[in-house]
Amino acid sequence: MRKWGLIIGVGASLVCGGSIALGDNEHVGDIVRFIDAAGSGPGGEFELDNLSRASVANFRTFCIQRTEYIDYSSHGFRVVGVTHAAHPVNDPLSAQAAFLYQSFREGTLAGYNYGVTRASSADELQEVIWYLEGEIGSVNGQAATWLSMANTAVAAGGSWYNRYGNGAGGYDGLDYLGNVRVLNLVWATARHGFRIGDAAQDQLTMIPAPGAALLGVIGLAIARRFRR
Repeated sequence: MRKWGLIIGVGASLVCGGSIALGDNEHVGDIVRFIDAAGSGPGGEFELDNLSRASVANFRTFCIQRTEYIDYSSHGFRVVGVTHAAHPVNDPLSAQAAFLYQSFREGTLAGYNYGVTRASSADELQEVIWYLEGEIGSVNGQAATWLSMANTAVAAGGSWYNRYGNGAGGYDGLDYLGNVRVLNLVWATARHGFRIGDAAQDQLTMIPAPGAALLGVIGLAIARRFRR
């Protein structure tokens, strides 16, 4: 069955003392496909599978647009950017959406049902992400609770601000996004009336936390030393 909606996924280590050990590893030019996962609507939570590099782990994601589309075809979608904004309109991701997604990926989002029957949680989180990105006009229920939580977290003195703020009442550079970025996608083949290269639904993804790459290099160096 073909489903239209927002989708994404690529695996990263989720929880390690409340911090992300590794980010997703999607590269520009990769072909990725979506696997249907939790959620009863047209949005996430989705799983993303990298068709170009089998060694890359799948991860769970949510989309940030409602008026662009994906499907579950094995033909997949091409990655054209890992950026701070939706394309092609260059609409920057909000700090609140970044907070919610990173908390979800770290397994620390209060009120999210991480169990097998989590469709309601997935729908509510997708809803508040769409609201934050200007795709819908209102939220209620758990989505409204998460909206309030996100606003508090990114404000001066909040948990997100304390983690990524510059200590001077704001955020430097892209620090306001933490380790969250936008995976910009286009259709890899012509289908459903879309041409090759037409914009598809962009998805949320993670980049390595600061220091993670260095720790990985140190770990490899230690492993090589022990093998000698």
